[in-house]
Amino acid sequence: MVREPALPAREDRASRPFRWTRSALSIGELILAREDQGLHAAELAGASDWPVPQAANVLKALDGQGWTVKHGGLRGPRVYRELVAPYATTTPSIHIYVADEDFASPLTDAIEQAGLREVDEDGLVTFWATDARVLKLASQIEDVPVVSASRLYADISSFTARGQDAADHLKEQLIDPLHRANDAAGDSSG
Repeated sequence: MVREPALPAREDRASRPFRWTRSALSIGELILAREDQGLHAAELAGASDWPVPQAANVLKALDGQGWTVKHGGLRGPRVYRELVAPYATTTPSIHIYVADEDFASPLTDAIEQAGLREVDEDGLVTFWATDARVLKLASQIEDVPVVSASRLYADISSFTARGQDAADHLKEQLIDPLHRANDAAGDSSG
């Protein structure tokens, strides 16, 4: 965990970037909370209360990240997969924006309750202090507040080269289409 001060057409499912959806979080947590064993969509669905097709989609997404790997020629919900995430070189991290006024004592209490420990760098959870107005601009995606794409772009642009690559991708996917739509509308009015 790292604390950071505040800083200024439908595509193919396989090519979509991985997202930690509610089902992915639930199934991922289930996988990591149990003994290392084969992963079967049907078993994970039963244990997580997600439909079998959803569990299978999550496993395919985890395969795409290199966190699980499919074995054998089986198809469908009984296909055998193995967890490889403990050996992966990249681990996903989460960035959480916290209102400036809550960045000291309330955040420290929450960190302690969550059992996190503070490190100088490379934490899996990073807290960003931000003006409370930024949080008012957040949208809700699957019941999770998410800062605006422009805020996220500005913040991750300050990271290493990989951060800039991610920022450029974010801009291409979420910010530029908003402005191309407006440019096209303006051009047609002549």
